[in-house]
Amino acid sequence: MWKASIWAFSGALLGVAVSQIASHASAKATPQSATSAAVPASTSESQQANSDLQRQINALRTDLNARQQVAAPAPSAQPVASAAPEPEPLEPLELHKQSLADYAHEGVDPVWAPQTEKSIAADLTKSGSGGVFDVKSVTCHTTSCVASLEFPTFEAARRGWRRVLATNLESRCGTEVVLDPAPRDPSQRFGTQVVFNCEGVRAGD
Repeated sequence: MWKASIWAFSGALLGVAVSQIASHASAKATPQSATSAAVPASTSESQQANSDLQRQINALRTDLNARQQVAAPAPSAQPVASAAPEPEPLEPLELHKQSLADYAHEGVDPVWAPQTEKSIAADLTKSGSGGVFDVKSVTCHTTSCVASLEFPTFEAARRGWRRVLATNLESRCGTEVVLDPAPRDPSQRFGTQVVFNCEGVRAGD
């Protein structure tokens, strides 16, 4: 709005000045009296008037250009690049698959692995006693172990998975339990793999 106002004001000023200067030059050529004979303006006076008019027009144009430069808007700031969106958190089943994949790529510690396998198997057998679940196998590598458990049915697994999670492990490894989607026949025995993360424990060895 400020730039537009300056432009309008300067244009009007230029028009008024030109009109006034032209009127002034015209006034010099007006006859001095009605009774005397008209005397044409001398060539030097006409040239002087035109020269004065041109100088004032140039001065107004210079002033107008200066006002336009002052009123020119500052260049807009460059847009800041937005941060890359954070990846969506994985679903529990996807995390479980990743844990199994990490376990599969680990080497085997020949001393720690056999000892921890026996310890976890004994603790799970005690926790699953009474037909809650059976321990089919336990294998360990370097910082993690996997136990294969079997429940009487999928419904029994839904009721008994907390017993697995609450098992008091002598190894002090973390427990990750995820039940796969329900089988087609829910009355059949249901097996699942439990991951034990022992990385924090091994870091203190």
